[in-house]
Amino acid sequence: LTVERATGSKNHNVNEWRGIDRLEGLIPVVEDWHAKVCLLKAIWKLLYKTSSGSNSGALYHLRNLIQRRTVTVEIKSDPTACEQFFLL
Repeated sequence: LTVERATGSKNHNVNEWRGIDRLEGLIPVVEDWHAKVCLLKAIWKLLYKTSSGSNSGALYHLRNLIQRRTVTVEIKSDPTACEQFFLL
């Protein structure tokens, strides 16, 4: 959607005189944010159980051990915190 918006904006301003008005410096970039969130959801579904707080080595136990309170079952509440926790 972001790339489509950038392309649409560039096409809309194609007849402008100045390069900056034509958005010549705008470079659309495809981000894999949605794919990353889907992957984290799948991992969380398999490995992140709130009932495993006392099991050594479980993700939820590690989350409590290092006090990452922003990491929750709902990935969409803070996907960056979940990603950083998983990459530890």
